[in-house]
Amino acid sequence: MANNLTSSLILDTIGKRSVTYLGNILAPFSAFSTDFSTESFTQGQNVRIPVATVGATVQTNPTNWESGDSNISNVNVLVSQYSVSFQLTPRELNNGFRLDQLVDINLQNFGNKLIDVAFTPFTTTNFSNITVAQSSLVGANLQTAWAGIAKVPVKNLILDGTAYSKLLPTSLTTEIGPRPGLAGFDGIYLNTRWTGAGTNIYGFAGGAGAVAMVSGLPETNSDGMDGLEQSVVSIQLGGRGSLGQGPSGPVLPVLTSTWLSMATRTRWVSFDVMLGASATGDTAAGYVFKSA
Repeated sequence: MANNLTSSLILDTIGKRSVTYLGNILAPFSAFSTDFSTESFTQGQNVRIPVATVGATVQTNPTNWESGDSNISNVNVLVSQYSVSFQLTPRELNNGFRLDQLVDINLQNFGNKLIDVAFTPFTTTNFSNITVAQSSLVGANLQTAWAGIAKVPVKNLILDGTAYSKLLPTSLTTEIGPRPGLAGFDGIYLNTRWTGAGTNIYGFAGGAGAVAMVSGLPETNSDGMDGLEQSVVSIQLGGRGSLGQGPSGPVLPVLTSTWLSMATRTRWVSFDVMLGASATGDTAAGYVFKSA
C-alpha cells in the first residue's frame, strides 16, 4: 500500500526547508534599510518610505526655543508580486527525496529573482563607482569606498565570489579572514548573482540608508477554494557568507500555499511575496564596484 502524505505535512516540510534555503540566499538583504511585514499589498502598489533630509539649525545661546524646521521627504518603492509554483505527482509525493529536490530547485529560482529585484538600484547612476577587475581588487579600493561613505554609521560590504576571495588569507597558516570589522566594514556578505544590478557591477559598499526595500504578502482570496492550505513562513535573513553584527537580520515573510488538482491528484505548491527596492537618493551612502 502506497504512503499518503497529507497536505499539512507537506506544507510543514516545505516551510522548514524554506527557512534554511532562502535565509542563506537572501542574507545580503540584511545590509539594506528594510520594511518587511505581514501587511498585504496589491500588484503594482507604490509605497512611500519617509526619509529625513534636513534637520533644524542648532542655536547658540537661544532666546526662542520654538524655532527650527526639519524636512522629511519620501522614497517611492514600487511593490510587485513574485511567485513560483511547481507540481508534485502522486509518485513524487511518495518519494520524499524527490520532494526535497523539487523544493530546493524552486526555492533557488525564487531566491535568485528576489536578489535581482533587490540589486536593481545598484547602478552607476544611483551611486559613485570604483572601476577595477574582481581579480585586481585590493585594500586601497576598499579604503576609497570606506572614505566615501564615512558618514554612514553602519557600513556593509557585498562582493561577488572572486572579489570576496581577495579578503581571504594568502597563507594557509594564517587564520585571519573575512570577519566583522575587517577593513572597517560592520557586515560582509558574499553574493554570487548580480544579474539585476547595472552592467559589470559585482560589489557594493554602503549603509542601510542607501537602498529602501519593502516587502509584504499578496492579497489572498481562498474563500471557496476547497483543499487550499496556506501558511506564512518567516525567513530569517542571515546565513552562509554573511558576517555582520548581531546573530540575525530582518525577517522576510513568504506565503506558502499547497493545493490538490482533483483531476490528476497532482499536488501544487507555490511561494509568493510582494517586494520592491529603490535607491533612496543619498548618493554618498554607497559605492558600487564594477569590472569595466
